[in-house]
Amino acid sequence: MNDTEHEPQWPPPGVDFSKPSMARAYDALLGGKDNVAIDRELADRAATQIPGLREAALEQRRVLVRGVRFLARDAGIAQFLDLGSGLPAAQNTHQVAQEYNPRARVAYVDNDPVVLAHGRALLADSGNTTVSTADVRDARQVLRQPAVRGLLDFGQPTALMLVGMMHYLSPEVVDDVMSTLRDALAPGSYLFFTSMVDTGIPEQLELARVNRENMGVGWARTPEELTRLMGDFVLVEPGMVPPVLWRPDTPVDAETLPTDKLLTVAAVARKPRSSPTRSTARTQLAGKDGIQDGREPRSGRTPIIRRARRVRCVGRLCRRGGRERQSARW
Repeated sequence: MNDTEHEPQWPPPGVDFSKPSMARAYDALLGGKDNVAIDRELADRAATQIPGLREAALEQRRVLVRGVRFLARDAGIAQFLDLGSGLPAAQNTHQVAQEYNPRARVAYVDNDPVVLAHGRALLADSGNTTVSTADVRDARQVLRQPAVRGLLDFGQPTALMLVGMMHYLSPEVVDDVMSTLRDALAPGSYLFFTSMVDTGIPEQLELARVNRENMGVGWARTPEELTRLMGDFVLVEPGMVPPVLWRPDTPVDAETLPTDKLLTVAAVARKPRSSPTRSTARTQLAGKDGIQDGREPRSGRTPIIRRARRVRCVGRLCRRGGRERQSARW
């Protein structure tokens, strides 16, 4: 989109193109066209302050594809709630999920009216996908959306997606939002998120600072804080790791990752089923090949910063002042 392309219907009511939008600035980082000059200025400024930011944005899109592929193909999830979905890009959630399950249902929610306009145009002929405008900071409002309630059955396992969204939830609301969303999901559901993280790397805190300075929001949380926000959800392999290390399609050398690959983390976690049916749930979620995807660790603990004897502690991933043997799990 350029600044005048959609006239006279453009812009949608309530859109102020004199201010940058998170969704449009992210689109600009990805090299998309659904943004205006002020969004591109913000993206350029942030990329100048944080070298490698554009590649980090692209990596977030790549891990979204891999995460949805796991959920739809390996975990057998047939419905997705994608919050803070942003503007349509290549290989969106519904396209990836429906490649493996044509009947997969996807409800997108974003607070940007531009996302709603573009999403409705993209999904005009899709009966299994919908898009709504709501503020993720009000989780109850999200869950009450008629389009969401009409498409998704929360009595069945659902994938809750907060890809590039959780770090925009302020400390004042994040606990309530996350607990409300977790409680709404049936056992056997999944939480898939990427988030800014604070493991002691200066660029991580700089990314959060740039976001707050320009958008008013953006918080880098420690791995321990992110684990707490998952509640009793149990991480699936490979745990909470930099996006490039979450089930990569090609081998990645974890010990030589540049800083731009360490700005955020990605994770998928499953809501436990009740004890009497846990073994059955494991069988169902393991897939036809009986792989471990979706199973809980035998210890029952959340495996966030341990494992992989073959990988030594990577100093930049260790918590500042933390134990030398701690590292992100991969």
